[in-house]
Formats: sequence, structure tokens, C-alpha cells
Amino acid sequence: MKIPGNISYLLKTKENYKLPDIFNDYLLDQNFSLYSSAMVEEYRNILSKDTNSISIKDYGAGSKTIKTSERKISDIAKTSATRVQYGSLYQKIIDNYNLTSVLELGTSLGIGTMYFALASPEVKITTIEGCNNIYGFTKERFDSLGISNVKFINGIFDDLFDDAVLEPNKYDMFFIDGNHKSESVLKYYKYIVSNLAKEQAIIIIDDINWSSDMYNAWKQIKKGSENCFLIDLFRVGIVFKGFNYPSKKFVINFIK
Repeated sequence: MKIPGNISYLLKTKENYKLPDIFNDYLLDQNFSLYSSAMVEEYRNILSKDTNSISIKDYGAGSKTIKTSERKISDIAKTSATRVQYGSLYQKIIDNYNLTSVLELGTSLGIGTMYFALASPEVKITTIEGCNNIYGFTKERFDSLGISNVKFINGIFDDLFDDAVLEPNKYDMFFIDGNHKSESVLKYYKYIVSNLAKEQAIIIIDDINWSSDMYNAWKQIKKGSENCFLIDLFRVGIVFKGFNYPSKKFVINFIK
């Protein structure tokens, strides 16, 4: 197991048994067979064998494992992509809550994006990538695969939010990734809740244990979300806003 930026997750009592039944009976059971994970994992496998290099421009905290701007596609796929158990969870969330609109901050190679897009033919994905080369690479692959329910945007998160480019659109699911600085994560979260979230919305913050700084961002989000239902799954924190769940915060066992 990777040691998190803040080891408190390892020390805290896990509270799966306190969750509403839908979580343990369906969302967290890690059953991948009923979902389109096979297509996504085939895409991941292709990327993991691609030794071509691409020039990366980081707008966040950068990578912990790859320090150069020239990076192999295979290395990016192996170090920064959504894992199958989380991708399956996101698909189940979209399915269970009948979600129709997802905003993703941080496309990367699109493995997580593909999990969102294949969850339902009814869901529409808007995904934002700051690096022009990554944006072009991933969009080209999705076009070649015929995945048509994804809108790609090449832009800097802060600029798009400051210029209100995404308004007046409203979304019912958000995936915050691509910038691992707590100041930025908190800014995006607050803007999303105030301007882009539907009355009922699910907000996923990726890599909350990536560093102590990211964990501090998650702590601030928990502190400022008194009327929400929140779960900590080690890699991600999920906020359920506006649902008929208790206003509580749970640490959940989801890693094997």
C-alpha cells in the first residue's frame, strides 16, 4: 500500500457499516463485471505499451515520479491514470443516481474520462485539459474510437473559471484533478458549489492523500461542508450535496 501524504487514514477506524445500504450493497462492492471496464482497460493497455514521448506543460504541482517535461505515454498511463476499482465506482455512481452531466478538471490520457463516458449513453462529459499536447493526443484517440459524448476543452482552470466560460451550465457530477495545490483545489471546489453545481451534485476530489497539502485541502472541504454527506476512500474524497443522506463524514475501507 502506498503511504499517504497524511497517514491518519491508516490509523482511523473504518466505518463502512454505518453507511446507507446502497453503498455496501452496490457502490463499494468492487464488482467490475457488469460495467464497461473491459474497453477502458484495453485502452489503458494500449497506452501502457506506447513508448512515444510527449512534451508536457504542468500547471499544477507536477508529477512526483516523472520530473522531465518529455514523458513517455506509457509512463503517464502507469503512474497517473484512474484505477479500475475507482473507475467502476464512478460508473456505478452515474448509473445509480441517473447523472447526466459530468465536469472533469484534468483529462490527462482520458482513462477516467472514458469510464465516465461509457457509464451511460445519456451522460454528457465536459473535460478540461491545460496541456495542449495532452489535449490533442487524447481528443484524437477518443475521436478515433467514436466516443461522441465527450466535449474536450483546452484551457487553464483558473482562466475558465475567472472568465465564467462554463456558466450558465449546471452539472450533477464533478471530478477535480489536474492541480495538486490546496489553494487551487479549494478555489475550484468553492466555485463549483457556488456557480456550477445542480441542487443535487456529487463532487469527487482526487488524490486527497497525494501530499499533506492535498490532505489539508480535503480537511478544509470537510470543515466547510456541514450539510453534506462525505466519504474518504483513501485516494479520493467524495461529497454528496443535496441528497437525503445524514450530514456526516466517514472514513471508508476501499483499498485492498
